[in-house]
Amino acid sequence: MIGCGKAALLFGGTVILDQAVKAYVASTMLPGESIPVIPSYLHLTYVLNAGAAFGIFERQQWLFLLTAALFFLVFLFLYPRLARGSAL
Repeated sequence: MIGCGKAALLFGGTVILDQAVKAYVASTMLPGESIPVIPSYLHLTYVLNAGAAFGIFERQQWLFLLTAALFFLVFLFLYPRLARGSAL
């Protein structure tokens, strides 16, 4: 099992790499364009997605906003009730 520091470093590195690739693709490619990363095996294709995973709930931003707000309110309600080191 890896420690919290290594896990945080791995997570942070993954997020930074993900955002860097997205910025590169958005600035150098057109939607629908595909470039080979490993020819005949792996291609990077620029696809726009206005929904969640695989286009689910496309153009339903209000649903995501309400869900996030609900989770935040539940967190605000439960957080003060937790003793340090205890679980729900």
